[in-house]
Amino acid sequence: PPGGGGPRHDEEKLVNQQSQVYFAQLGPQAGQYFKWDAAAQKFEGVGAPHVSKEFPIALAAGSASAVRRGAKLDRVVILGDICKIARLALKFPLSFVDTPACAYALFQGLRTAESAQWCAENFHKKLLPILAEKIHTYEVKELEDVLRRTLEALDAELLLSAHAFSGCGALLALVLGD
Repeated sequence: PPGGGGPRHDEEKLVNQQSQVYFAQLGPQAGQYFKWDAAAQKFEGVGAPHVSKEFPIALAAGSASAVRRGAKLDRVVILGDICKIARLALKFPLSFVDTPACAYALFQGLRTAESAQWCAENFHKKLLPILAEKIHTYEVKELEDVLRRTLEALDAELLLSAHAFSGCGALLALVLGD
């Protein structure tokens, strides 16, 4: 089925682990998609996953840094193909997003570069699982929410780390298709 299937939930259904969308392979509901409604304690029907489209767009990204107080305080992350990165680095498919699918992040350290470095190293680990939670078409507001949740997840973990007092600012860009 579109959405890459996933491991078997029961005799009739497969489940996409990241989005928690179920696909009925057998039985009277075969060919339909569902999500578990915890409040109602039953499966609710949902539409088919978004089928990825490729758009003829060329993107280029680059970075230049200024040295302040003798040290480079900013870090740049360019995720040129987030579908490939999700598959290879995080071991899950991200086959629902339109292409080109890429992300750009600039983290600028405030006192030292430690927080910026930590955020740069963990950006993809927070962004991609949040992006994979929905397998249907994203609206602009939902993409804004994905980026906000990514920053909140980075911030929450950073505040618990040894780099909490270094501080950093962030600029994010996410491109999914057109």
